[in-house]
Formats: sequence, structure tokens, C-alpha cells
Amino acid sequence: MTNENTISALGEYGDRVREQMVANLKRNKSYINGDLAKSITNETFENELIENIAVNEWYGIVIEEGIGRGPGKMPPIAPIKNWIKRRALTPKAGATVDSFAWAIAYNIGKRGTNPKAKPFAAPAIKKVQEEFGNEALQQAMGQDIDQSIQVAFKS
Repeated sequence: MTNENTISALGEYGDRVREQMVANLKRNKSYINGDLAKSITNETFENELIENIAVNEWYGIVIEEGIGRGPGKMPPIAPIKNWIKRRALTPKAGATVDSFAWAIAYNIGKRGTNPKAKPFAAPAIKKVQEEFGNEALQQAMGQDIDQSIQVAFKS
């Protein structure tokens, strides 16, 4: 049995979910330099008829679920410096990027973080499922089954 239609529909489904996830990141104002959006991938596993959609940056879950960090130990300063540079933040007069990053790290260590969840993945899957979803996949599978039956009875 060939699964060309099903494989094609799964690929389109994955492409749409990925595109919607990126659109959600932009709408949520979680799109800063595009690294998270670029890390979203989708791949069709033809033998298993599975579409795998992955977010390949560790902080995707932080944005999706709003997972924070409790008070205690200071976080590393290097990622905070990079964040300051990406956001093009300017330290107050007399402060350097290093001292600004250290102050942020100190406050995170003292108070922790309590980020607000900005879901981008789950809503994307739901929207694509509603707009494209099960009907298109069922139709594609039906076409593949019909083609297989035709081939079987021609033999």
C-alpha cells in the first residue's frame, strides 16, 4: 500500500503547525532574535506515518509554560549579558553591561523569577487541528486506501 497522500498531508500539517507556532511567538512578543522560531522543526517519518514537531531551544518550555526559577543561587552572568545585547538594552549612566548583568543576576538569585506563560505551541496545534486537522488526514488516508484497492483488483 502506498501512503503518498497521507505522508503529504502529515507534512503539510507539520508545516502549518510550525508556521503557526512562529506567528504565535511574534504575537506573544516572545520573538526577539528568531533563535527560538528557527529551532522549531518538523519531520515526517514515512514508515511510521508520524509527524514530529520539535522545539529545539531549551527555553521554549519556559515561554510555553512560564516556568520560573526560585530564589537561591545567582544564575550565570554570560547568558544575561547576551540577553542584554540582543534586546539592545542600555545600562544607566556609569554602568557597564557587565555590572548591569551582575545586578540582574543578583536580583534573580535573591527573588527568583516568575515569568508569565506565553503559550505558542499548544494553541498552534489546536488551531491547525481545527482548520486543517483530522478531516484532511482522513481524506488523504481514504485516497491511499482507494488507490491500494484499485491496484489490488487490477492484479
